[in-house]
Amino acid sequence: MKKRGQGSWWCGQVTIPVFLASFAVTAAAAALSDDEAAVIQELKESLSVDDGTWNPMMDKCKWRGVHCDIPQSSVLGVIIADFNLSGFLPASLGNLTNLQVFDVRGNRITGPIPDFKGLVNLLYLLIDGNSFTSIPPTLFDFNPTLTRVSLDYNPHLPPWQIPDGLKNCSNLTYFSAVHCNLNGTFPAVFNNRNFPILRTLRLMSNHIYGKISLGRLPASLETLCISAGPREGHGGASAPAPCPEKHF
Repeated sequence: MKKRGQGSWWCGQVTIPVFLASFAVTAAAAALSDDEAAVIQELKESLSVDDGTWNPMMDKCKWRGVHCDIPQSSVLGVIIADFNLSGFLPASLGNLTNLQVFDVRGNRITGPIPDFKGLVNLLYLLIDGNSFTSIPPTLFDFNPTLTRVSLDYNPHLPPWQIPDGLKNCSNLTYFSAVHCNLNGTFPAVFNNRNFPILRTLRLMSNHIYGKISLGRLPASLETLCISAGPREGHGGASAPAPCPEKHF
């Protein structure tokens, strides 16, 4: 287990799609539409990015962590993990209609998680290790392309359950919601019909109870991590129970 960011613990690493790396090199030639430029500016103001890397005099496609698609002049990735950011996420993020990766892991972001309506091309939603205070029931209703979701270590969320709309995300291969106040019986939405290619499901350190019918789980599932509730450890930081890899 590896510690990342103040007060949060992380298991493993997430690899961002390689294709985004090329945009970081050639972003100087991109020019965002006025609408998308306004969204990125609002994101800067909402998160109080003031370290000089998001200079308002520079092309926003040259800002650190902002990855643009040159032909389409649009944002493909916002990758600002471990930037030591505080503040909140603006609802206008849903206007980045070509966004494929949204990664704000390991910051101190608070407030509601936006419903991201409009992000119909989103592949990765990675918001681990923050302090979000609410999650919309429609969070997954508009993101059919999602392949990887990680909500770990958001302990200030009120008790919530996996929304039924997650079944729209049939391309999921990885779903992790460790220590984020999930409550109730094991989510019935995680079955073979809804998620035919799901490989990893991590729900440790929540308040999930009841029986799990292994026969209903996705046949593709390789790793299932679940425990009854959070436990204390690592200097007071909540940590999940050990979860060895299991094959089904």
